[in-house]
Order: sequence, then structure tokens, then C-alpha cells
Amino acid sequence: MAARPAGRRIRRMNSTALSIDAAVVLSVAAGLRLGPRALKRIAAPRRDGWTVRPEVGLAVVVGAVYLNQLVCAAYVVRVHGGDASFVARHLPPGWFDQPVGSPLVRALAERLPEPRVFGPSVLRVQAFLELPFVLFAYGTVLRRLSPALYRAVCGSGPLVWATALSYTAVFSVVEWALRNPWTVQDVLIRAVSAAVTAPLVLARARRDRGPSTGPGRAGCCTSPSRCGRSAGW
Repeated sequence: MAARPAGRRIRRMNSTALSIDAAVVLSVAAGLRLGPRALKRIAAPRRDGWTVRPEVGLAVVVGAVYLNQLVCAAYVVRVHGGDASFVARHLPPGWFDQPVGSPLVRALAERLPEPRVFGPSVLRVQAFLELPFVLFAYGTVLRRLSPALYRAVCGSGPLVWATALSYTAVFSVVEWALRNPWTVQDVLIRAVSAAVTAPLVLARARRDRGPSTGPGRAGCCTSPSRCGRSAGW
């Protein structure tokens, strides 16, 4: 009898791996198709209004991830007596280890006003934050290499939406492979995150005021059209 659940798990993981592989292939194909088009549309830097660099967005998301981790651990301490097995039993070993013995966590747990209100800190807030973390991190690296390339790539609607949908699809496939009582909510939250994050990334990149040309910090080409010609696009 034990062989049947094991067989189902193996089939589930195989289908998950195939789905992820398919998403990678489609993402690469989309990038090869859309990338050259984005690099041909050079947006001049904005001189009016205000802008927020992707580093700021990344810092905010990292701070939110850290704060949510503290609140989640404090919730586990306050509501479940420090026993995280109500979640951990649905996940592989070590995936939901919580710092319940931390003095900071225990101090926060004692001060949570309505602890059950913080239930969404378990898995769901993290599901929303993963996509903006990825996209803002990518934008941060790209802008440090070249503000012009950052505007061209992160200001391209097709590229940004394709990236957001690709990551959301892969995250959701993994969620479904590790099904638990929060899976459906997590998948829906990831869809909302994509709908919010993609327009935010586009708006920030299109309002960027970094220089059009000039040496990149890593010595990279900073003119999208020149980079495209050198690559044969």
C-alpha cells in the first residue's frame, strides 16, 4: 500500500519538472523574440516628474520579507505554542523551520495585539512578495550595468509581462506540487502579485532619469541600439 503514495509523488514530481522545463523553454523563446525588439526602442531619460530607482523597491521588498518572517514566527509562538507542524507536515523537511526560540520573536509574540489577524503571514504574504523581489532585483542589476538598457528592457510591456507570467506560472506549478490547505489562496495571490508588480515595474522604468549613454559600472555597453548591433540584432 505504501508503494502507491510513493508512486503518486514520483509522478507528481515528474510532471512538475516537465512543466518547469516547458516554462523555461517558452520563456527563452519569448526572450529571443521580444528582446531585440525592446532594444531597438531606445527611450530617452525623463526630465520631468519623479522616479523611484529599482534599488528602493528591492529594499522595501526585502524589508517586508524580513518583517513578515518575524511576524510569522511570532504568530506560530503565540497561536500554536511554537509548534510549526500544522504547516511543516505538508512540506518537505526543513522548509518551514521557524526561529521560535529567538528572543526577538518571543518579545514580538507577547506584543501582538490580535495574533490570529496575522495568520496570512503564513505562506500567503510570502507568495505575494516573491515576484516583486525577483523583478526589482533584476531591475537593480540591469540599471547598475546601464540605465539605458534598464529603460529598454524593464520599460518593455511585452518583456515585463512575459517575465511576470513566466515566474508566476513556475511558482504556481511548484505550489501545486506541494499542495496544502493554503495552495489555492497562494496561487490566487501570485496572480494578483503579477497584476500589481508588472505595471509598477513598467512605470518606474519608463520614468527613469538615468543617463542614455556613458560607461557602465561593469564596462558594459550602455546604448541599447549599439548593444543590439554588436550582437547582430
